[in-house]
Amino acid sequence: MHTHRKSLTKRIAVCGIFSSLALLVLLAGNLIPLAVYLCPILAGLLLCPAAAEYGRRNGLLCYLCVSLLGLLVLPDKEALFLFIALLGYYPLCKPTADRIKSVFFRVICKLLWFNGTVLGAYWCMLHLFRMHSLSQELQGYTRPLILALILLANLTFLLYDVALARAGLFYRRIILPRIRKTLK
Repeated sequence: MHTHRKSLTKRIAVCGIFSSLALLVLLAGNLIPLAVYLCPILAGLLLCPAAAEYGRRNGLLCYLCVSLLGLLVLPDKEALFLFIALLGYYPLCKPTADRIKSVFFRVICKLLWFNGTVLGAYWCMLHLFRMHSLSQELQGYTRPLILALILLANLTFLLYDVALARAGLFYRRIILPRIRKTLK
């Protein structure tokens, strides 16, 4: 019984630490204007160690906690909505998407997933939550610029997907054994 309580306490502490760090990174995205896209990516990556050590379910619980706390404490919601819509849980769900055998079909599914969630997030920000500053910013964009940004976002997402796979290998082979050795 004592060992189970100790492992539960350690799991709660580790998940809490990584959730707190993810929330701090999202807060940094509110403070640094150009980091609105980078910070949700980094915050999502910070949830991976909790999931690697204690399972995807605990990683998704961390994602849920960061999302709910972010709604309460973050002043600018654009980075948070990108985190909630895709970038927070994508690193945790990527292994499931990678099980699709056909590379072509896998890439198409990931791009559809990416475009659907990001466009849905921006639709919610503009129409449900009436984020006027975002609306004013987008009104200054021409149609060709918007199409170019969507194309660049898709290419960036594909690069992110490859980098995420490589980072996962690096984490599992190099960092995780060191963390486990330290935590024992």
